[in-house]
Amino acid sequence: METTKVNASTQEHLDIYDIKEDMVILKNGAASAVIQTSAINFELLSQREQDAAIFAYSGLLNSISFPMQVIIKNKKMDISNYIDKISEARKKIESPLLQKAAEDYQNFVSGIVQNFEILDKSFYVAITYNEGLIVPGENPFNWLKDLLGFGHRAKSQIDVADIAAKAKSQLSPKTEHIVKEFRRINIQAKRLNTEELIKLFYEYYNPESTINKEAQENVADYTTPMVETLQD
Repeated sequence: METTKVNASTQEHLDIYDIKEDMVILKNGAASAVIQTSAINFELLSQREQDAAIFAYSGLLNSISFPMQVIIKNKKMDISNYIDKISEARKKIESPLLQKAAEDYQNFVSGIVQNFEILDKSFYVAITYNEGLIVPGENPFNWLKDLLGFGHRAKSQIDVADIAAKAKSQLSPKTEHIVKEFRRINIQAKRLNTEELIKLFYEYYNPESTINKEAQENVADYTTPMVETLQD
């Protein structure tokens, strides 16, 4: 029986069509800008600082006239290298008392790793542009499905350059406003550029490949994963 190889790109199953000009172009014709933010430990603030943070955050929410999405990304951390460094440092300690203290600390850290997952939390805000155009002869409610992320437009309907040009003029002032308002409540915020977006989504879709190492520094190193299957 003759068999032929079929190349199936995993990218066909993703909602992302392209990433360019600091925006994520989606297959439904939308475009999103992503802002990465820091965080504040609310519980460690004094009562006065908590009241000020709540007042500033309410001002941020009241100043927004467009939808935005808050995303929290958890990444499992591998701290085995850190434990190895503690062990190496302990061997160089001459004082028996300090050696015992270093051993106790190493056991303490190892116990935490065994009983709990060590997570690195990252915080993002996504702002999406979608003009919601209705194609003649199309279901008039399809634009709503596109806005909510259901379904994809045909590839022939996606003009990346046109979408990017329109989205840029809409998203730039909105992201600048959000960044400014976050800084008022002592939260550092920055809009991710094209390279940072590519790394972010690569790590998101390939969590196991980046758990013990940093993502590639060169964006050109990222290639579309291909899955070869045999078809009779």
